[in-house]
Amino acid sequence: MRNKFEKVFDGRNRRLRGLWKRNHVFYAQLRLDGQAKARRVPLHDVEGKPVSTVPQAVAAMASLKTKRAEGSLEIQPTRGGLSLAEAAKVYLEDAEKLKFISDSTIVCYRKATRCLTAFNGSIPINKIDAAFATNYATWRSTKRFRKGVSKPVTGRMIDLEIITLGNVLNYAERQGWLKESPDLKWQRLAEPAPEKRLLSQEEIGLFLSEAKKNRYGMQFYFYCRFLLCTGVREQEGLRVKKTDIDWFARGVSIRRVVEDLPLENPQNKTRRSRRTKNRKSRFVNFSPALEALLKEMKGSKEWNEASIWLFPSPRMEADVPISNYNKALDVAVKAASVETFSFHYTRHYFISQCVMAGIDYKTIADWVGHQDGGVLIGKTYSHLSDKHKAAAAEKLGNLAVAA
Repeated sequence: MRNKFEKVFDGRNRRLRGLWKRNHVFYAQLRLDGQAKARRVPLHDVEGKPVSTVPQAVAAMASLKTKRAEGSLEIQPTRGGLSLAEAAKVYLEDAEKLKFISDSTIVCYRKATRCLTAFNGSIPINKIDAAFATNYATWRSTKRFRKGVSKPVTGRMIDLEIITLGNVLNYAERQGWLKESPDLKWQRLAEPAPEKRLLSQEEIGLFLSEAKKNRYGMQFYFYCRFLLCTGVREQEGLRVKKTDIDWFARGVSIRRVVEDLPLENPQNKTRRSRRTKNRKSRFVNFSPALEALLKEMKGSKEWNEASIWLFPSPRMEADVPISNYNKALDVAVKAASVETFSFHYTRHYFISQCVMAGIDYKTIADWVGHQDGGVLIGKTYSHLSDKHKAAAAEKLGNLAVAA
């Protein structure tokens, strides 16, 4: 039960006196010098991390009692319930169990909370304020958490860690651990990304003409066109099977999980993902360009009937999709002198074309796999819609308006 201390028992179901547990966090009940009442102290291991098992809790409590007997026990008085380390631990455990954020996001949040708790994991969550965020940013800008990494701590990294802190505090408020989540008054350090320039049709055509001149023949050319016509992510496009093409329903299925794809890639022994980013399947309807492309592919010599994959590995040691086209992309980009072009750019291009065609944001979001119903697309690409409408209005010329 949330916010309620529970008794702790050993493997023989015997009560361990002085040990309590709340929200997956172990506490020791100790009477400190100069205090009339005993208090419950959260238990941590020698590295400062919250203990997670009963034996660890017993050892940590014994260590506290030894320090108390020696007179070296120093515990800051707290009145706000959970500490930051405890709240972050419960938040991540619940997120993993209840799946209210994605697995990849949990990985990022776990790294962020490790940095936050290293700064001051013992601070009560009701003591966290804007000054805490500012002091953390100053401290974090000088720290490294990976040995041998010379990459500096960027403003974007600190921004993401403060966002994680805010999410932990918001969750604490929803759970009743906080009366109100504090306003961290955070001004983002990272500069906003510059607006991406939309390549012209001539530039796209120049790149595609260079894409044909590569060691993969027409396969790489078809792959680039497929991304431009569907807006799928790079690895999602490589995982498409021929059976995912539905000629009757007129669309392509992007599967949530591709079971036939081995985790280990035989070509370069690297691990690869079987799943879509949001772990959900989606269906991309045929546009005239996409349908024409797939028919062209089916009639070409690149259509290998022996493979189940739309873009199979040319080595064919095993029936697997090709791992990537990175080298072919680099060569084509340099030859065409269109440095803006990348595999992720094709997604930006597809969404931009859909917005300028007047397609509603919800439909575009369904096609590209966004779960927000088109909110992000509206924020990022609405300027294209406005400019396109203004340009379209100019084409009307002089309208005869009846008096």
